[in-house]
Amino acid sequence: MRIPLASEVLPQPDWRFDPIREADITTSCPTCGAQQRLDEATVTQTNAEVVYTCREGCGPILKVTEAKPFMGKGGYRLGDWMIRNPQVVIVKIRGTQSLLLPAPEPLQDF
Repeated sequence: MRIPLASEVLPQPDWRFDPIREADITTSCPTCGAQQRLDEATVTQTNAEVVYTCREGCGPILKVTEAKPFMGKGGYRLGDWMIRNPQVVIVKIRGTQSLLLPAPEPLQDF
Protein backbone atom coordinates (compact mmCIF):
# COMPACT_ATOMS: atom_id res chain seq x y z
CA MET A 1 0.00 0.00 0.00
CA ARG A 2 1.27 3.47 -0.85
CA ILE A 3 1.11 6.01 1.97
CA PRO A 4 0.22 9.44 0.54
CA LEU A 5 2.11 12.69 1.06
CA ALA A 6 0.72 15.23 3.54
CA SER A 7 -0.57 17.42 0.70
CA GLU A 8 -2.55 14.45 -0.65
CA VAL A 9 -4.17 13.74 2.73
CA LEU A 10 -5.35 17.27 3.51
CA PRO A 11 -8.77 18.26 2.18
CA GLN A 12 -8.26 20.17 -1.06
CA PRO A 13 -9.87 23.59 -1.49
CA ASP A 14 -12.68 23.93 -3.99
CA TRP A 15 -12.11 24.59 -7.68
CA ARG A 16 -11.55 28.34 -7.15
CA PHE A 17 -8.23 27.75 -5.41
CA ASP A 18 -5.00 25.99 -6.34
CA PRO A 19 -4.38 22.49 -4.92
CA ILE A 20 -2.31 22.24 -1.73
CA ARG A 21 1.36 21.36 -2.27
CA GLU A 22 4.17 20.44 0.13
CA ALA A 23 5.46 24.01 -0.34
CA ASP A 24 2.20 25.29 1.20
CA ILE A 25 2.63 23.33 4.46
CA THR A 26 4.89 24.79 7.17
CA THR A 27 5.91 23.44 10.57
CA SER A 28 8.94 23.64 12.83
CA CYS A 29 11.45 21.13 14.08
CA PRO A 30 10.80 20.03 17.68
CA THR A 31 14.58 19.73 18.21
CA CYS A 32 16.19 22.82 16.65
CA GLY A 33 13.11 25.02 16.21
CA ALA A 34 13.80 25.75 12.52
CA GLN A 35 10.59 26.71 10.74
CA GLN A 36 10.39 25.00 7.36
CA ARG A 37 8.08 24.04 4.53
CA LEU A 38 7.59 20.35 3.87
CA ASP A 39 9.20 20.70 0.44
CA GLU A 40 12.42 21.69 2.26
CA ALA A 41 12.40 18.55 4.42
CA THR A 42 13.84 15.18 3.47
CA VAL A 43 10.97 12.81 2.64
CA THR A 44 11.17 9.07 3.22
CA GLN A 45 8.29 6.87 2.02
CA THR A 46 7.82 3.29 3.21
CA ASN A 47 4.86 0.92 3.16
CA ALA A 48 4.05 2.01 6.72
CA GLU A 49 4.57 5.79 6.75
CA VAL A 50 5.82 8.95 5.10
CA VAL A 51 8.36 10.74 7.29
CA TYR A 52 9.40 14.37 6.79
CA THR A 53 12.80 14.95 8.42
CA CYS A 54 14.17 18.36 9.42
CA ARG A 55 16.29 19.95 6.71
CA GLU A 56 19.06 20.24 9.35
CA GLY A 57 18.94 16.45 9.90
CA CYS A 58 17.66 16.65 13.49
CA GLY A 59 14.86 14.12 13.13
CA PRO A 60 11.21 13.83 12.10
CA ILE A 61 9.04 16.95 11.90
CA LEU A 62 5.85 15.31 10.57
CA LYS A 63 4.59 11.84 9.68
CA VAL A 64 1.71 10.47 7.63
CA THR A 65 0.54 7.00 8.64
CA GLU A 66 -2.43 4.76 8.12
CA ALA A 67 -5.10 5.54 10.73
CA LYS A 68 -5.68 2.52 12.90
CA PRO A 69 -8.19 2.07 15.71
CA PHE A 70 -6.95 3.06 19.14
CA MET A 71 -3.80 4.83 17.87
CA GLY A 72 -3.86 7.03 20.93
CA LYS A 73 -3.31 10.76 21.00
CA GLY A 74 -1.00 12.68 18.79
CA GLY A 75 -2.32 13.68 15.44
CA TYR A 76 -5.21 14.36 13.11
CA ARG A 77 -7.24 11.64 11.46
CA LEU A 78 -8.20 12.53 7.90
CA GLY A 79 -10.19 9.65 6.44
CA ASP A 80 -7.96 6.57 6.28
CA TRP A 81 -4.83 8.56 7.17
CA MET A 82 -3.26 10.20 10.19
CA ILE A 83 -1.09 13.33 10.17
CA ARG A 84 1.18 13.26 13.20
CA ASN A 85 2.75 16.61 14.01
CA PRO A 86 4.67 17.45 17.19
CA GLN A 87 4.52 21.20 16.37
CA VAL A 88 1.92 23.56 14.91
CA VAL A 89 1.30 23.08 11.17
CA ILE A 90 0.21 25.97 8.95
CA VAL A 91 -1.36 25.17 5.59
CA LYS A 92 -1.39 28.12 3.20
CA ILE A 93 -4.35 27.89 0.87
CA ARG A 94 -3.32 30.11 -2.00
CA GLY A 95 -5.91 32.80 -2.64
CA THR A 96 -7.54 32.58 0.79
CA GLN A 97 -6.77 32.22 4.51
CA SER A 98 -4.42 29.68 6.06
CA LEU A 99 -5.46 26.57 7.96
CA LEU A 100 -3.87 25.95 11.37
CA LEU A 101 -3.37 22.47 12.85
CA PRO A 102 -2.37 22.98 16.49
CA ALA A 103 0.19 20.68 18.04
CA PRO A 104 -1.76 17.84 19.67
CA GLU A 105 -1.20 16.34 23.08
CA PRO A 106 2.29 14.90 23.52
CA LEU A 107 2.87 12.37 20.77
CA GLN A 108 3.21 8.72 21.59
CA ASP A 109 5.74 6.73 19.53
CA PHE A 110 6.84 9.67 17.38
